[in-house]
Amino acid sequence: MDYASLVALIPGYVVRPGDTNIIANVDTFIQLAEAKLNRRLRTREMVVRTTATLADEFSAVPDYFGGVLSFSLDDEPLVYLTPQAMEHVRAANSDAGKPKYYSIVGGEFWYLPSPNDAYVADLSFYQKIPALTSEDDTNWLIESHPDIYLNAVALEAALYLVDDELVTKYGGLLDTILNDLERQSLGDSMGDTLTPVAVCV
Repeated sequence: MDYASLVALIPGYVVRPGDTNIIANVDTFIQLAEAKLNRRLRTREMVVRTTATLADEFSAVPDYFGGVLSFSLDDEPLVYLTPQAMEHVRAANSDAGKPKYYSIVGGEFWYLPSPNDAYVADLSFYQKIPALTSEDDTNWLIESHPDIYLNAVALEAALYLVDDELVTKYGGLLDTILNDLERQSLGDSMGDTLTPVAVCV
């Protein structure tokens, strides 16, 4: 499935085949669906591993940043502090050095001590779902889980139509699918740590 096929399916799913009003608003339904999915989903498919150069006290977070999974420098985890706690740390010691702490302010990472050199850290983060549009007509979620996109966008269309029956239908289907995906992702991530159990018969 891609953007065009999703757009073509939505009017029929909300029992409005050929409804130009639904088609005219489908991009908004997609944006609303993606916003809700980005707030909920934290699956292995969203994890991106990269490096971050810590050369200044502040640096931009990666594109489509959805939250830190791990952040380490020379195999030592950087410790997350709230911006308020970072202010206390800087007030106590403003000397530059090798960063030990980080926070997130707006769209930037904040490091303390302020780097006295260019350090390269290992960063794993959750990447938000890349926006689906007529120009960027596919992404990993619609390729791997088209049922999530279809039900999430159909739910937004049903909310727009104030159709309680369809809201209940697609809300329930979407919740079931997301729960299944979250369980699958958890099982995949724990697979190597599970201990086999001997069964006697």
